[in-house]
Amino acid sequence: IYGTAPGISMRKQGMALEADAVMVVDNDMASDEEISITEQKVTPPVPGEEKLPEQPEEMQIPLRTNFNETAFFYPQLQTDSSGNVLLSFTTPDALTEWKLMMLAHTKDLKTGTYIEHIKAKKDLMVIPNVPRFVRQGDQLVFSAKVINYTDRQLHADVNLELFNPVTMNTVEIINPENNKTISVSIEANQNALVQWKLDIPYDISMLGYRIKAVSSSFSDGEERTIPVLTNRMLVTETLPMHLKGNETRKFRMDKLADSDKYMGRLTLQNYRFTVEFTSNPAWYAIQALPYLSEPKVESASNLFHMYYANALSSFIVNSNPKIKNVFESWKTHSPDAFLSNLQKNQELKRAVLNATPWVLEAESETEQKRRIGVLFDINRISNQTEVTLQKLRESQMSNGAWPWFKGMREDRYSTQQIVLGFARLNAKQVININQNPAILQMLRKAIMYLDEEINSDYEQLKKHYPGQLDKNHLGSLQIQYLYARTLIEIDVLVKNKYTEAYDYYLAQAKKYWLKQNNYMQAMIALTLNRSGYRNEAEGILRSLTERSIQNEELGMYWRQESGWYWYQAPVETQAMVIEAFSEVVDKPALVDQMKIWLLKQKQTTRWSTSSATAEAVYALLMNGKELLNNDEPVTMKIGDEIISPQSENLKVEAGTGYFKKAWTGKEIKAEMGRIEVTNPNTSVAWGAAYWQYFEQIDQITSASSPLSIEKKLFVETLTDNGPVLTEIKDGQQLHTGDKVVSRMIISTDRDMEYVQVNDMRSSAFEPTGNLSGYRYKGGLGYYENITDVSTDFYIRYLRKGTYVLEYPVVVTQSGTFSNGIATIQSYYAPEFAAHSEGVRVLVE
Repeated sequence: IYGTAPGISMRKQGMALEADAVMVVDNDMASDEEISITEQKVTPPVPGEEKLPEQPEEMQIPLRTNFNETAFFYPQLQTDSSGNVLLSFTTPDALTEWKLMMLAHTKDLKTGTYIEHIKAKKDLMVIPNVPRFVRQGDQLVFSAKVINYTDRQLHADVNLELFNPVTMNTVEIINPENNKTISVSIEANQNALVQWKLDIPYDISMLGYRIKAVSSSFSDGEERTIPVLTNRMLVTETLPMHLKGNETRKFRMDKLADSDKYMGRLTLQNYRFTVEFTSNPAWYAIQALPYLSEPKVESASNLFHMYYANALSSFIVNSNPKIKNVFESWKTHSPDAFLSNLQKNQELKRAVLNATPWVLEAESETEQKRRIGVLFDINRISNQTEVTLQKLRESQMSNGAWPWFKGMREDRYSTQQIVLGFARLNAKQVININQNPAILQMLRKAIMYLDEEINSDYEQLKKHYPGQLDKNHLGSLQIQYLYARTLIEIDVLVKNKYTEAYDYYLAQAKKYWLKQNNYMQAMIALTLNRSGYRNEAEGILRSLTERSIQNEELGMYWRQESGWYWYQAPVETQAMVIEAFSEVVDKPALVDQMKIWLLKQKQTTRWSTSSATAEAVYALLMNGKELLNNDEPVTMKIGDEIISPQSENLKVEAGTGYFKKAWTGKEIKAEMGRIEVTNPNTSVAWGAAYWQYFEQIDQITSASSPLSIEKKLFVETLTDNGPVLTEIKDGQQLHTGDKVVSRMIISTDRDMEYVQVNDMRSSAFEPTGNLSGYRYKGGLGYYENITDVSTDFYIRYLRKGTYVLEYPVVVTQSGTFSNGIATIQSYYAPEFAAHSEGVRVLVE
């Protein structure tokens, strides 16, 4: 077997693979399954000691950069005359222990297996102790261990270089009391510790490092990237802009235009100002599809949204050959070096997306187009679709239901949401359920479960309220069931024993629709229209029209109190009303007015949640005009600057009518809050301006919330009576190796559903448990998701009361660190949230 990597050679004798095979090590290999790394020696060493030769300060040393945990390779087997099999591959650069597993079989099913643990090491190694991430403002002691595996003393120079992976420029943040290069003497088979104090700046989102150890005969080095998180929050102010045909209008973003009053405030930092326009709002939906295809966590609904984005992408490309050419041209745009490397490093990418999503949201227009082009690549779509369907199949329970997260109990809403999503795609001919056995099988099981649930609801009513069945017993889950059931047409029909329950709740919908909120009313209108009650459906929409608010700036919308339940979400409500008006009555002018409000809620490239984004995408893509037209782009004046889309930097793709321009940092001026736009076309033009800035958390006002959360840290000490927890006070110093417990006390004054708790973690802490999964403690069931930068808790039911969540971590870094905050929010209505105070952690 031959394995290679840059600066590394691994070799063991080829062998015939048998059940009792033994791997023979060459004479020039290290014993105990250790594989030494072959290096070109610079000069012969002096016995017992080394002297550093005179050489250029910036000597080119191969750096280890590939730290994948699996050595993937395509098997190309070669045999010799003795029947030995030779296998060659390239390993990643990690100096660690590898597990080699082999399986061989003959045509008559005789098998042999072989498992071997192999250590990859070098004579001189530098192993840095790197945190998973750092936060802006942290003071980190960057330490590394330099190991001498030879049988003589070595003198080595260890150099640390820091850079910004986005710009590739050097970052000078090493404390002045430290030199970039530290000289050490290391005894034979011993190691030495080197350290640098770093002051993490506020103006970078990534920190790259190159560390090198050089002696006269040996060298080693590695290059990696550390995410840099912020303690500030990114605030997005939105100004929707729409113009009628052949119209010129002036718009004003008040907060930006008046920002001279507080722009000098130390806590506010400009980030980005963006304007965009198109003659077709469906292009905003297309922009949001990459967000749906890359979820932060793999809940059942998020897995479906991944499939949903890919299915829509395939449908759009296959149904419109002209648009396929546009996406193909976008796909060929070359990504910049930073984003290209980020795509290769999925672990780093996940950390960046979860903690600092604006890093990718603020890509150049060229890079955004490239990402969309890649999303619409047919080969990628096919592969992603199969992977996502497989995960959905695996997460479906034996009774046909899906849980919110794997390991949780069955979740009726999540199940109906997935069934409804497939049904919508089928109704719009995006997919054909009856021609896809995998989807059909999942839906048959899911619908049988939902039929059982609706029948159980009805049987419970008859049992407990036998004389009150004519009263209002209609709930959100029953309405959603009726809506989904009338939309899907497969060979799983409502069986006779369920017909009575179905008919009962359908009659309830006809009778008590006015008792429901707008979301449910729109759903009932669609259900009745499909069930042959068109007059009743039109009556509901007339009522909605009479109660609507029509505004020049906001379009057509409804004033209603939003809440923390899924059926009170404002974006999802507006999208459902759009669907109802599009299907039941033919009034495109009203639908366009509703889309104005929907687009106002958009946050740059998406809406507030994945559910809201999916609903908005459906409303914009499936209820509108063709994606391609010949409209000309608008012209605008931003402050005193005239923006012409015909310029080279703002080239408009043929047929899209879409363009965007952005300013960053110090380029943003208060006068940009005054905008004048001219629409040269006869059709409506849709646009928006976004001002994004960072603000300290305690400077941001939040909506009132029934939730509260308090976060405390405790250090665990062992005594004769067992472990004791002592609260960590401000200024108290910890030590590496200490065990710390992060405790969150959450309270709610009412029952709630679908609650998410996020606990930011200091970069000095390393969680002791790395496996996510379902937990049940203190009367509370939840899914715990452990990530590199935080720990999330997803709670399906949160009853009124006070609860404690906690988990242990170990101190692994020295310095001064921010421990961040803990946040609790409604998963489907994130505006209902509360957060704790932030604390700092001192480690000797």
